[in-house]
Amino acid sequence: MPDGFVRRLLRVHGTQSMHRFTDPTPVESMVDVLTVDIDNLDIEDGATPPPVVGLKAALKLSFRTADEPYARPFPRNPTWAPDRRTLESGGTVVYWINAPQDPEVLLTGDIRGVLSGTLLGGSTPNEIPLTIGLVIGIKIRSQTYQEVEGQGWEPIEGSDILRAVTRSPRWFYRGEMRSGYTHRMDVGLVLDIAVDRQ
Repeated sequence: MPDGFVRRLLRVHGTQSMHRFTDPTPVESMVDVLTVDIDNLDIEDGATPPPVVGLKAALKLSFRTADEPYARPFPRNPTWAPDRRTLESGGTVVYWINAPQDPEVLLTGDIRGVLSGTLLGGSTPNEIPLTIGLVIGIKIRSQTYQEVEGQGWEPIEGSDILRAVTRSPRWFYRGEMRSGYTHRMDVGLVLDIAVDRQ
């Protein structure tokens, strides 16, 4: 049976259909839905179980300000903690990788960027608390790679394909790279997680 958090999520996002003549009415939500990139190595490491839709996930998050297709707005009304270089909004705490000299200026409007999650730590400092949220969507990201002389294999820009699943695999498809050919492989996950605003 769903716990209180899931029931609130269903109430907010709804299970009812609206008739087609009315636009949905915006309402205050009790959750922030975050889109988080996770590298395949974080899952294959085996330190934690792979994410599953409907279960909670605990991740260390980092944020990179960016203007690119996968950039999303950061949750509303964040606060900046300069001593830890973190942005915080409700239950979301992220390490801001490329924070400007005076980030307070940006906090008045939408801050767009990409969230990356890790289960291992990586470049996210250990003192950054975990962000815990309900997994509401999982997509496996694959990219096409090409051999670049003197540089090895590089992803081809714009080659990303996302395919929806309900459970992350433990191991990702890599296949065999052969010189003279392009190669498609799974590189990680894109998670949608609902984080309680507290």
